[in-house]
Amino acid sequence: MASNILKLLNIVAFTVVVIVNFLAGSTTIIGGKTTAQVSDAYPTLVTPAGMSSPYWGLSMYCSKYLFILKHFQTVKQRS
Repeated sequence: MASNILKLLNIVAFTVVVIVNFLAGSTTIIGGKTTAQVSDAYPTLVTPAGMSSPYWGLSMYCSKYLFILKHFQTVKQRS
């Protein structure tokens, strides 16, 4: 029973993270500015190139998704 709750919480949390990050980064719904506008407003020497963000985001979301899949597999093996 507890394992099913954890599965559900993992899926809900992942979904919420994806939605909130999309709204905060690609629209002006959260914060009033896009991530690009904020980055352009505060130039620094260590600001990464614009094309690096999608790759970092993709790797982070894939790793979170793989964690959820691994959790499902681990819980299934224990049952």
